[in-house]
Amino acid sequence: MKVIAIIQARMGSSRLPGKVMKKLGGATVLEYLISRISKSNKINKIVVATTLSEKDDVIESHAKEINVNLFRGSEENVLERYAQAAEEYKADVIVRITSDCPLADPDLIDDCVEMLIDQNLDYVSNCNHVENLLPDGFDVEVFTKKALLLAKKISITSSYKEHVTFAFFKTGLFSIGSKDYGKDYSNLRITLDYEEDYEVIKSIVDSRNSSNLSWREIIEFLTKNDHIAKINRHIIRNASWELSLNQDNNSYDQNTRDSLVANSSGLLSKRADQFSPKKWPKNYIKAKGQVVWAEGSKMYLDYSIGGIGATTLGFGFDHVDNKVIETIRNGSASSLNSALELEASQKLIDAVPWIESLRFTRSGGEATTLAVRLARAHSKKDAILFSGYHGWHDWYLAAAFEHKLGNHLLDNIPISGVPKALSKTSIPFDYGDKDAFLDKIDSSEEPIGVVILEPMRYSNPDVSFLDFVRKECDKRNIVLIFDEISCGFRFNNNAVHLETGIYPDMVVFSKSIGNGYPIACIGGKKEFMETTKDTFISSTTHTESIGFAAMIAVLDYYSKNNVSESLGKRGKVIKDILLSTAIKYELDIQIKGLDQLWSWSFNCDSDTNRALQTIHTENMLKNSILFSNRFYSTLGIDPDFYFIFEKAIDSSFKSIKNIINKNEDPSKYIEFGLNRLGIY
Repeated sequence: MKVIAIIQARMGSSRLPGKVMKKLGGATVLEYLISRISKSNKINKIVVATTLSEKDDVIESHAKEINVNLFRGSEENVLERYAQAAEEYKADVIVRITSDCPLADPDLIDDCVEMLIDQNLDYVSNCNHVENLLPDGFDVEVFTKKALLLAKKISITSSYKEHVTFAFFKTGLFSIGSKDYGKDYSNLRITLDYEEDYEVIKSIVDSRNSSNLSWREIIEFLTKNDHIAKINRHIIRNASWELSLNQDNNSYDQNTRDSLVANSSGLLSKRADQFSPKKWPKNYIKAKGQVVWAEGSKMYLDYSIGGIGATTLGFGFDHVDNKVIETIRNGSASSLNSALELEASQKLIDAVPWIESLRFTRSGGEATTLAVRLARAHSKKDAILFSGYHGWHDWYLAAAFEHKLGNHLLDNIPISGVPKALSKTSIPFDYGDKDAFLDKIDSSEEPIGVVILEPMRYSNPDVSFLDFVRKECDKRNIVLIFDEISCGFRFNNNAVHLETGIYPDMVVFSKSIGNGYPIACIGGKKEFMETTKDTFISSTTHTESIGFAAMIAVLDYYSKNNVSESLGKRGKVIKDILLSTAIKYELDIQIKGLDQLWSWSFNCDSDTNRALQTIHTENMLKNSILFSNRFYSTLGIDPDFYFIFEKAIDSSFKSIKNIINKNEDPSKYIEFGLNRLGIY
């Protein structure tokens, strides 16, 4: 196993410029540091990692003079510099040393390396997660190259890129260890950031003209010479950390959301109380791939709702974002219609060839409402039959006056403000039940003019039923709408209904076609779409360009890549991990859905399930993972992180099994409030 010490060094320190070239013990600070750590019994090679800046040419020259290995990389992204240096020098284990620690101790280094290897850990330090701190300046951090490369993927913020190891000790994603020496020396400081620090370090070195001072001898010297130790005692340890983290955050805490945003969120599925009321993060600041940077300087891996199904390509997908950025720079709106609307239209028609004409909105619920309006206008009949979830608008929620909507939305949904006069115009039916479908049509007080349904969600399409519905609609002059907002461009690479051979009169898409950007569309035959001339539908935001740009980029990517297959592969792995771990701990769970989209629960009464799932969500959050009862697969899910997810699931299910074995009320183990999943 190859152990390499990488020393980060640069001339451009804002607090003490050129400190690495200051004189110390007859050498430079950098040379003195190298002479000390070269006495380590565990280090095989020492590398100085400096920047590509011209001002650091002097460090390159000095490295050649003292015959030490050199690597040059990014100045701002120090984490990337470390990763590239580790790759170039073929490290298995990295000892991280900063050049502002010239008194770094070889014995302390060896202790950490030994602990990392013996206990098969990802990261070990003597300065983080320890009760008794050594003097600032004896810091040692050791980690595997594999862990370093994963940390690089996770670190999407400037602070994590600057401070290299934040991902290890500020998240719960890695196996870490801490070396504690049993006595606190945090009042002593031997790191080099200010002139006062240099004065203290020089006094120590000058007291014995040798680089062989042990860490215990240095502590003894400072303890006996308090007049020296107090010179820099006023300086706060790691003060730059907080400044760096603050730059990556906003000024609002999570409680501000509840006071500023009515009912906390514009989307029920993103409300924290649906998961863990006092633990689930309420606000994100940055997201990339599957990594989420949230309030309170928290980094998470997301295995949950994937932007509630909208981000199939992953968060911040470059192919889409670059097209949107280009569009913004070209002007996202003007007094004319956008040419991108035509390109987006053609892209969708290429994917779903029977479509002849489209209209666009900026949200799925708005699109279904527009489609229903057009269908009513065409059929000249008001009553609607529906199956599935279609949004929050009056036409849909009016059904709750007469019917329970648990199979479609929620039971006991509040509908204050919805006109009761609409109560008999919208009627739910159960997908797959042909007799009930006919009965609903025949028993309706108003003639049915529109049928809208989701052709699938948690199971494959019922082709026989869809064919039956199509024929009945044709026979009775009823307009048929397929709502593919959730299923389209997820279970296959275009529209689900194309694989059934059964075509609606109109189809609605949203979510996946924008990868998180606001865009939705209604497509259909011209005879139905031309009804837009007979009913007023007009909106400024329906014509802005950002949504069109995102849709163009998404459909372009889908046309060249088998996205659905990749989503399925990722979803199956996560599902299999969940199932196999449940079997390991003899937990009875059930999973509903296909690999790209599924939900799961404990096979017990609803109250117990709610409590156990709340505990599970809390457990996963402690391990820096967002995971609840629903899973939407995205391309952002990185196979390199599967083992991290599996480790967290194992830990959580083990604790849940222990709770069940105690035969106690599981709710007593909930720390942050019972989830209110499905309760508005």
